[in-house]
Amino acid sequence: KPIWITEIGWPTQADARGVSESRQAEYIVRSHVVALASGVEKLFWYDFMNDGVNETYNEHNFGIVRNAEDPKGKYAPKPAYVSYATMTRQLTGKAFSHRELIGEEIHSYLFEGAVGAARVVWSTEPKQAKIETDAPVKVTDLMGTEDTLYPLNGYVYLTLTESPVYIEGAIGSISEGSKFALTGSLSATGAPLAVSLAVDNSEPPRGRIQAQLSVEGAVYDIDVMPHETAVLDFTVPGRDTPQTKTVTGYIVRNGNKVGKLRTEVEIANPVRLA
Repeated sequence: KPIWITEIGWPTQADARGVSESRQAEYIVRSHVVALASGVEKLFWYDFMNDGVNETYNEHNFGIVRNAEDPKGKYAPKPAYVSYATMTRQLTGKAFSHRELIGEEIHSYLFEGAVGAARVVWSTEPKQAKIETDAPVKVTDLMGTEDTLYPLNGYVYLTLTESPVYIEGAIGSISEGSKFALTGSLSATGAPLAVSLAVDNSEPPRGRIQAQLSVEGAVYDIDVMPHETAVLDFTVPGRDTPQTKTVTGYIVRNGNKVGKLRTEVEIANPVRLA
């Protein structure tokens, strides 16, 4: 018999039971992809519009657009509306083919059709991944932003997070591991954020890596010989309030992006001792 999921959703009310709007945007995609991969014929999202404007009442915050009375904007789209639209564009005309086994935390679902193929990929823990290819690969994020990555010695590099991405191109394989990784350190409010790029050229392919790291308007040179490793420490502008900031950097070679890296930096108020 056909399987229908007749109600599923996550509310974004501002209390311990709610999820953030960005998390709702991730879950609407992940739930649809897993359902399609499991043979579900129809899935009904609960619901389209917020039922009210009380930010702490769950029933007022299930929607993917805002209520008509919301001071943030009448029928203004929430991030989940945008991620749903991106998913629709990416998967229209494609059918689920199979799930690829990459790692325990990495989820990769291949969809194929006459219009081409696309993988929907995310990781329940931040992971560095390398994508084997001899041709450019297009990566589209949850909000529909596209990047084209060009292979460096047969691979492009990508940080996978809980936020799904769509990967298109002539791909041989996706595996865990990378020559490049961004990491951030706990930083204080009002101070620059400490970030590091680790480059590991000890594993094949081991050609000399001459490239640049481009991050938030700054560019740093990378030059690592075969069998060597290196760490580049730098800072990016901070924030005046406690929060988690996502830092995105690109590995660039000869003007082409070969890797898209991400890390989250926790920003906290400093502790002052009397």
